[in-house]
Amino acid sequence: MLKLINGESLKRKDAESLMNCLVSSETSDIRRAAFLTGLHFKGATTEEIIGFSESLRSHSIASRIPGLTDIVGTGGDGKNTINVSTGASIASSALGIKIAKHGNVGITSRHGSADFMKYIGYNFERGVSDPEGALNQNSFLYVFAPRFNNSFASFADVRKKIGHRTIFNIMGPITNPFDPDRLVIGTADEKTSESYAQVLKVRGKRGYVFHSADGLDEISPSAETAGFLISGGVRSVTIVPEDITGRGIDLKNVTTQDPEECFTKTLKGLLGRDRDASSFIALNAAPALVLNGVAGSIEDGYQAAMNAIGEGTVEKQIRKLAAGEAELNEAS
Repeated sequence: MLKLINGESLKRKDAESLMNCLVSSETSDIRRAAFLTGLHFKGATTEEIIGFSESLRSHSIASRIPGLTDIVGTGGDGKNTINVSTGASIASSALGIKIAKHGNVGITSRHGSADFMKYIGYNFERGVSDPEGALNQNSFLYVFAPRFNNSFASFADVRKKIGHRTIFNIMGPITNPFDPDRLVIGTADEKTSESYAQVLKVRGKRGYVFHSADGLDEISPSAETAGFLISGGVRSVTIVPEDITGRGIDLKNVTTQDPEECFTKTLKGLLGRDRDASSFIALNAAPALVLNGVAGSIEDGYQAAMNAIGEGTVEKQIRKLAAGEAELNEAS
């Protein structure tokens, strides 16, 4: 801990040992806050990220299921976009991709992915009691981080009090207890995206890591998005949204500070009732379709996702996952 506070970096095993200590019930929130704050100002190295994530995965109640994909952002970008990674996950699962969507309630916002899933009436306990059954039936599993891993819950209170992005925003995308083979990760800054690319490469994963010029932790609908394709090696990629969607989208049309409006816009996007939200969701579903061989390019993936939304395939999937018929009917 003292090394971090002094700005020194830890080796992988030291980082793993430190996290094991911090998630213990014997550790105080004061100590956890010091860790989060110190690391926030120092910045985490690739070795530290791998060490911390290995510790956190070891505390999970679940184990790896082969053949899964996760679409996830770090959160905490402060842009108040709709629940686009959750929407993209649902849209991808509607096309037969097995999605294990790792997420949580909002920490630095009031509309996290778990908040949206609760809004539509998703049964969280089904995923805990029979994850493979849920995946086989619906090609979708929402992995509510605190339910599967108590180590996240041990930091929940102090994270809310701190209020800014922490290492746990970075941990979320790479600590899915089902350890997906393919990942699409969004982060708000270039340095973190480079670290993720190296983590995925070291761990033998296939994936995309994105960061947008306007600071979103996903593919932006209104600004150039850079990133990496990880498939054995690491290759730089650039996405110009207008080249894929065929039109400009004003970011304000897919952002809101009101949780209810956020959930409604996300749902309308999935149901094809909000053109800009639909495009934003499809744009972020496209990489998962490419990684799973459903599409040969981001452009083709975008079109496949838009077709699935327009033809009602995604709506059918939503109705399989949701118990909140009133919310669905209102959005329709």
